[in-house]
Amino acid sequence: MRSTVTISTRSWPTSPTTACSRHPRGPDPWGSRFVGKDEVRRGLRARFEGIPDVHYGEGDHFACGTRAVSEWTISGTTVDGELLEVRGCDLWTFGADDRITRKDSFWKIRQG
Repeated sequence: MRSTVTISTRSWPTSPTTACSRHPRGPDPWGSRFVGKDEVRRGLRARFEGIPDVHYGEGDHFACGTRAVSEWTISGTTVDGELLEVRGCDLWTFGADDRITRKDSFWKIRQG
């Protein structure tokens, strides 16, 4: 079964202790962790500021129960002039109220 999954920061809980987003780059084994709606927005804003012409494409999404997966390709140019083409996925977890409680991102960065 295929479905379109639309997710925005409006889906995040209002409680700052329940939402968690993990981005693939950062000082820890899980990358950078953003907890709470404000931190998640800050993390996403930094992504778009660092890759001003970012394009998400080749999306495929599915959901099953309280979990969902989004596969995608990001392309763009960083503010330092580096061309990016990244294949990745997001793993989503939803709470009893259907709001996002966790998002984990995984990237395969094309080099060469």
